[in-house]
Parts: sequence; C-alpha cells; structure tokens
Amino acid sequence: FNKKKITATNEILKKIRPILIKYSNDNSLSIILEQKNIIIGKKELDITNKILEIVDKTITKIDLN
Repeated sequence: FNKKKITATNEILKKIRPILIKYSNDNSLSIILEQKNIIIGKKELDITNKILEIVDKTITKIDLN
C-alpha cells in the first residue's frame, strides 16, 4: 500500500511541477512553499486556490495504476 501511495504521489507531482514552474515564472516568484512548512504568513500570499484552478483546467487525468 505504501509503495502505491508513494508512486501515486510522485505521479501527481510530475504533473503539477510544470504548472508551478510556469506560475512562478509568470508571477515573478522566487520560491513556492508547502503550507505545512509555514508557521505564519499573510493570507494574501497563499496561492493554493489559484494553483488548484489551473490544475483543474490543465490536468484531466492521472493514471495511478
């Protein structure tokens, strides 16, 4: 089960990474951090919903088999 979970996570990250790179280039961002690694930050700096909208429009299928 853990091996499948790791494989699935890696597959998802492969699909999302180019989206994050493009977003950071288009918006002049030097770094994008996972929210779980941030202790405190301004709410307006959270790009999660923007990225999810792009992912929803861009990625229609991820094969996890």
